Amino acid sequence: MTWEEFIQTPSQQTAEPVHRNERERLLDRTRLNGYIDDYSGIRVSKTGKRFEIDQAIIWNVSDENGHYYGQAATFDTWHYLPPIASVTPNL
Repeated sequence: MTWEEFIQTPSQQTAEPVHRNERERLLDRTRLNGYIDDYSGIRVSKTGKRFEIDQAIIWNVSDENGHYYGQAATFDTWHYLPPIASVTPNL
């Protein structure tokens, strides 16, 4: 992934659809508190690989005048997860 792709990828696209509400609650909690240091969750890479993050820190990004720009995160503990198996109904 290039730097341009990285900074232009909407964060919600890195969460599986079933985890997007949880992700939104997490970001709301970060907005209210300024940062969190206990995030663990499943994300999806550009190529569709699932991975789990453990103990990420997420914080609000603002300038010296307090203008809010968004959020940033850092983590150093993660691992790939197996793909979700497709389910074929019995006919």
